[in-house]
Amino acid sequence: MRFIVIPVIIAFCPVALASTEVFFSPADSAQQRLVAGINEAKTSLDIASFQFTSVDIAEALIEAKDRGVRIRFLADEKESGAGSSLIASLEDEGLDGKEDIKYLKARFGGRMHHSFIIFDSNAVLTGSYNLTEYSDKFNFENAIFTNDSRLVAKYQIQFNKLYGEPIATTAVPEKETMMAKKGPGRFIALSLSHLGRLLGQDSTLSDSEKKTMWSHYKDRYIHGEGEIVSSSIDPSTGPTVVIRDRLGTGVEILLDADETDKVSKTSGGGMVGFTGRLIARPGATHNYFKLDRGSLK
Repeated sequence: MRFIVIPVIIAFCPVALASTEVFFSPADSAQQRLVAGINEAKTSLDIASFQFTSVDIAEALIEAKDRGVRIRFLADEKESGAGSSLIASLEDEGLDGKEDIKYLKARFGGRMHHSFIIFDSNAVLTGSYNLTEYSDKFNFENAIFTNDSRLVAKYQIQFNKLYGEPIATTAVPEKETMMAKKGPGRFIALSLSHLGRLLGQDSTLSDSEKKTMWSHYKDRYIHGEGEIVSSSIDPSTGPTVVIRDRLGTGVEILLDADETDKVSKTSGGGMVGFTGRLIARPGATHNYFKLDRGSLK
């Protein structure tokens, strides 16, 4: 018996392998990767997040919206009514509160506890990581960024399914109640440093444009984080702290009376989070912002 040897040519076709990155907070900064993904997005950003208080992420989302990226946000109905949430600020910056943002409430008191973002339907970031500064700097969290098409497709299907759920009917009243407690302004999705650059001497805006911008933001609330420079308690005006944020922008905050105990426990050099109502911007008499109705955390 004769054997015929037939040469077999095996062609190896290049296969695009999925890329996956893993982050563990606070050692790694998932926020940097997240913001980079938002900045690189060209067509769409689909977001599901239980909490949303990060100013850096809010700024990146607003810039993405301004360059034409479609943003859809799934938020927890109850958590979005919290005073620290920046959801309302996205509406103030142009996102439609009915079409672009959906407030969900699960059955039997459950929560919309998802935490993931889909970038251009091509990649997803998911994990325990929420869109907060605490998740990035203080909490023990995990996050995975992957462009595995099979996984991305499953997340996209789930997002689209939830986005078709009815809007929670109690979302708007709760937000209005929260804002009524805080006064007429809403939180803005800008950091003090970003606002300072827009209104500063090196800004490309004209004086009239700066005046218009300041009139839009004055009396609205702002979040921040920074280092305590000094603190005092004046019987006539109340407790006051001076804080410098991470980029060097200064802010003097007149705190609510019930914050007195916090002031007595603070010291120069300590890092704190703060909120307050914008009442003055840097000018000829002072080179820092001023806030009132402030609180520390």
